[in-house]
Amino acid sequence: KQLPAMGNPLEYIVDGLAFFVGSLSVSNVREIAVWFVLALALVVVFKYRRRVTMLLTGDEFVHLTFLDVLWLCFTCGGCCDGGWTVWRCTRRVCCKLCCLCIDWLWPPHRRPGRSLNLVKESGRSMGFYPVCIKLDHLIAGDLPFDRQGSFFCVINAGSSPSQSTASVTSYPKVVHWGEGKVLRLRDSPAEPDVHISIRELDVFGHTEVASV
Repeated sequence: KQLPAMGNPLEYIVDGLAFFVGSLSVSNVREIAVWFVLALALVVVFKYRRRVTMLLTGDEFVHLTFLDVLWLCFTCGGCCDGGWTVWRCTRRVCCKLCCLCIDWLWPPHRRPGRSLNLVKESGRSMGFYPVCIKLDHLIAGDLPFDRQGSFFCVINAGSSPSQSTASVTSYPKVVHWGEGKVLRLRDSPAEPDVHISIRELDVFGHTEVASV
């Protein structure tokens, strides 16, 4: 027997869409239109989220991360800062076994003055509490710029506000900033990457020359 000829698949799709549209009421069409507009608005807000945040708050970034929420929970909403745990471990007061355990848990180079804040040290070891890192004498070289300019460096680290150096007039071969910056970073995979950008100051605004 000869098989019946198959019609054009596009015709079946068009017929199905026509049947679906024909079965919709006015309220259903309005509901679909509202959901479509909401989805489109969410896509636009996500694409231009920095500008939207700048318009609403005056800053491009939201200074609250998942690690900040964990630290708030760890410190009971900031009520327990661990100040009551600060004490001095000396050979005269504590037994040698206690001091050996403390030296293993918290190395001496991580507790200046041998004073311990158990809450902050525990949070730092788990990646909740930040560690301060100081950057001195920033140097950049071989910048993709063809003339002398006024360069400055902008550093974004974690949830902290952006830090900017003073502008330095120099040739792009070697640019040196003598001032120092302190970064507060957490030792955690969930911590955002440090973003460093070098910009050239124009009469109106600036131009990003390089970033890492």
